[in-house]
Amino acid sequence: MIIKDIISDRLLRLNNANNTNNTSNINDRKILNDVLYDVHAPIAKDNMLMYKNLEDNLYNEVLNRGKGKKNSNIKSEYAIYTSLDYLENQINSKSKFLHPMVSSDLDIKQNNAAAIIKTQAVIASMFMKCSNSDIMRMLNENDVLEGSIKTNKDEYAIEVKIKKCTKYIKKIEELYKAFKNNNLDWITVNCPYAYKFIDIVLITAISIEKDEKVEEIAVSFGSYDQYVYSGVIPVWNVKTISLEETSFPNLVDNALDAINIYNNWDNYEDRIGESRIYEHHISLDGANMQNGYLVTQNQNNPSYFYLSRQENELVIATDNEGQSLWELFQIEDYSSYTGLSGLTGESLQSLQTPAFKMFSNKRNLGFIGRFVAASSIVIRTKGELARLLNSYEQSKTVPFYAVQILDTFEQVEETTDYNKLISVNGENIRVDKYKKIMLLQFKITDSDNEPYLIYDKISFLTSEAQKLYPEYHCIGEYV
Repeated sequence: MIIKDIISDRLLRLNNANNTNNTSNINDRKILNDVLYDVHAPIAKDNMLMYKNLEDNLYNEVLNRGKGKKNSNIKSEYAIYTSLDYLENQINSKSKFLHPMVSSDLDIKQNNAAAIIKTQAVIASMFMKCSNSDIMRMLNENDVLEGSIKTNKDEYAIEVKIKKCTKYIKKIEELYKAFKNNNLDWITVNCPYAYKFIDIVLITAISIEKDEKVEEIAVSFGSYDQYVYSGVIPVWNVKTISLEETSFPNLVDNALDAINIYNNWDNYEDRIGESRIYEHHISLDGANMQNGYLVTQNQNNPSYFYLSRQENELVIATDNEGQSLWELFQIEDYSSYTGLSGLTGESLQSLQTPAFKMFSNKRNLGFIGRFVAASSIVIRTKGELARLLNSYEQSKTVPFYAVQILDTFEQVEETTDYNKLISVNGENIRVDKYKKIMLLQFKITDSDNEPYLIYDKISFLTSEAQKLYPEYHCIGEYV
């Protein structure tokens, strides 16, 4: 019962009381009722308004990234969506949501025969629609395969070998570094397709005229032919853009304190020295404000000390006082995929939908889940672990079932840690061989119609658990 109702109830009782406060006269009681209500009703109204403001502040504290704390990407603006699409669709696509992971995949100049006449050249990358264990088995056979290159003038017999394609994994690693450098928590990219590509390496020296154009590359994979898809590429809602400053940088007076707040450096004075720090303001006017933006770390961008996202601009602090052209990762918001107007039926289907199923690392969090994520609370119980793993959209097809702690795991490990790039970068100081096994078990729902991706889906959730429990070696399986 709210305060306003309590006051009304008390006044009603006062009216019904006999000879209460010597106000037996009906008119006297009515006057007393009106006076008391006029006094207490505004108090009750102000009280409820303050309560509502407090509630809103609590929600905003969790939803928004607070200055002085490590930014938390629990908001949907940093959710990564991935899929697989035919190259032809992407060349002709008008979609503003999904883009090739590697932009050079769209470069039609790669069909120039002069680019592939050298031996040991990667002449094509192909997708394998099968499990990772089947792909590893094929790679381990290390056979020389026969094939052909058909041009607009002739057809040439070739010999090739295959190797694992890593260019898409390197792109994910580049995104990981951007998240880290922008002081954002990393969420595993859920892109099973990126790990199922193989490179076709030419080992035969052939002579082709430079003006010839490649029309088709065919390779015989024997018993694996049924799994091979050519002409498809991974796509995601990330693209690289360049934005130029429209105003002059501002000199920061309390630069050392600001940098320490944003980055929590213990030796920030030594790292900066006598440098003067300038804040660069990059306007996002005209852009979709729901998108996420990350400053890339490459030779085109000056090194920076901290970055913050304001309502309609990015603020970047560097020791460079000149205006700069900044290269950014733009993470497209899902509304640009679902919010198009004026398109229906086949028009919308051809514009928006990729050829293969789309995946994401998005989490559906309530208030408690957001509070836990923002507070970096250590997960200690099976119930908390279940709540975390089942908060991902991926869990709809592979919901978490149980967890076991084992000394050893004698079976073949089918899952992959998608965050091995963290260990590669030297950030993981724990040695796997001394860890116990955390065996995560998942169920398979009837709605799952991609059996070749089952362990890839489980690998994503297992990789997220591995980040939380670095003291264990996490392995996933389905029951």
